[in-house]
Amino acid sequence: MAGLGLGLTGTLGSLGLGEESEGEAEAEADASTARPQTLMLMVGLVWSAVAHNRRSCARFLALGGLDAMLDLLDEAPAFLRPLLLGCVADLARSPHAAPFLVQWR
Repeated sequence: MAGLGLGLTGTLGSLGLGEESEGEAEAEADASTARPQTLMLMVGLVWSAVAHNRRSCARFLALGGLDAMLDLLDEAPAFLRPLLLGCVADLARSPHAAPFLVQWR
């Protein structure tokens, strides 16, 4: 589970979302039990801030965010999958999402 969410974290950082201070990064690295909660918060952030904003959604898709979400769906704990599927479904409603969904793996 070590690589879980790294693609999504990079995409959120490129959008200017989900940035954290050095101390927060160290605290997260030390507290491996916080990982599922962090992932849940990140997906919730994408769902509320990106999925329903056309410009943010287009940028998120261009930065590989949908690929990261789909990759995360493969490895995510069971409790996180419904949240991920809901977010991916809302992102898929964008007219720009079709090529990303077709080319995923």
